Amino acid sequence: MSTLKTVFNKLTKEDKVELKSNKIELSATQDMAKVVADMNTHYKKLVSSEKLLIAKLKDIDKAKKTTDKSKKEAFKTIDQYDRIRRRFIKARKETEKIAKELGVKPSSIKELNEAYSIFEKLDKEVNKLDDKFTKRKFI
Repeated sequence: MSTLKTVFNKLTKEDKVELKSNKIELSATQDMAKVVADMNTHYKKLVSSEKLLIAKLKDIDKAKKTTDKSKKEAFKTIDQYDRIRRRFIKARKETEKIAKELGVKPSSIKELNEAYSIFEKLDKEVNKLDDKFTKRKFI
């Protein structure tokens, strides 16, 4: 009888151990399920962030292309202005010379005054544009 009790005691103990083992396995499985769910959530966030980043990079590329185009146009305009400026200075000197030879004050010539006014406006705008480019290091 004592042998039978010993066997039953061992069987009962083994069942308890087996139940604990099943509980541990179940707990580990539940933990793994939580980890998998977290990983899926983070994966979805990463994919979403990546798509947003790619879209923003495309926007930046478009803006850069537009900026480059505008910069080229601005430089072209400045170059054209430089040619016009040289022509104006030459024409102004010639006009002032002729006016003095004729005994006319250059300031009384309407077209010359108009040219001075436009020249000042152009010069001011070109200087502003030039300052903006150099301050932003576009050059």
